[in-house]
This record gives sequence, C-alpha cells and structure tokens, in this order.
Amino acid sequence: WLLRRKGIEPATLIKLDVDGNELSVLRGMEPWISDQGCPLRSIQVEVHQLDEAKIVKFLEPHGFKVVEFHYTQYGQQALDQGIAPERISRNAVFLRM
Repeated sequence: WLLRRKGIEPATLIKLDVDGNELSVLRGMEPWISDQGCPLRSIQVEVHQLDEAKIVKFLEPHGFKVVEFHYTQYGQQALDQGIAPERISRNAVFLRM
C-alpha cells in the first residue's frame, strides 16, 4: 500500500541478513511472495546451519530454487582459520523459476 501510494516500484531482489531471524522475516513476507503478481525474482538470504533446510523448504513452494551458496569474506576468513563450517553462516541465493 505505501509503495503504491508513494509511486515506488516493488522490489525484484531482496537481501536478508537479520542475525538469525531470516526465516521469521520470510514468513512475514509470505502473503506478498505467494501473490502471483509479486515481481520478486531473487532473494539472497544469510543462512545459519540450523535454519538452512527450513528456509529452502519454505521458499520452494513459492517457486524459489537455490542457485548458489557462498561465504562472505568474513566467513571465508573464518574457514581459513580452521573454524568449523557448521559454525559459520553463509549466503544462499534463490531465484524464482
């Protein structure tokens, strides 16, 4: 409503990094992303090991598929220092297919 009122076009790409609350934010966005008229084509989400499978499972029914996982520069440095991968969050890129 606010976007339309201000004449702002809806987003086609969203980047989420909300310190472990990504799944909650996505659930709050569900009415928008499930709308057939939603222009959203890509979502990049910081995923933590515990929520990764849940996020993938949540987005797939809305037509989003994971096309890439990658670590941030910080994450790569942590890996290089020997920190276990399951302790490091990474980014997942989803595209609507």
